[in-house]
Amino acid sequence: MDQLSLFKQLEDSQTPHLSGLAKVYYSITEVAAMFQVNASMLRFWEKEFPTFLGNIKKNKKGDRYYNIENINNLKIIFHLVKEKKNDIGRSKRIFER
Repeated sequence: MDQLSLFKQLEDSQTPHLSGLAKVYYSITEVAAMFQVNASMLRFWEKEFPTFLGNIKKNKKGDRYYNIENINNLKIIFHLVKEKKNDIGRSKRIFER
């Protein structure tokens, strides 16, 4: 799949609008609410796409904090898995290209 067409589809998709984000870091609960998924889904995606999501910041307790770049990457994963209904394996292959 062409990267440019993927980003065009993302602009046209019904993924939550994220351009108005004001904070530097968002908790996993806040990000899960943005995408209307469970926090466990975000943790699963973090495990399945470790190189694409990059370093998600964790404090000493292990609480996850997402920055704008992480959220934009999650938006792409959300589009592929939830909106386009791709399975995890196919989504991984798209990122390997």
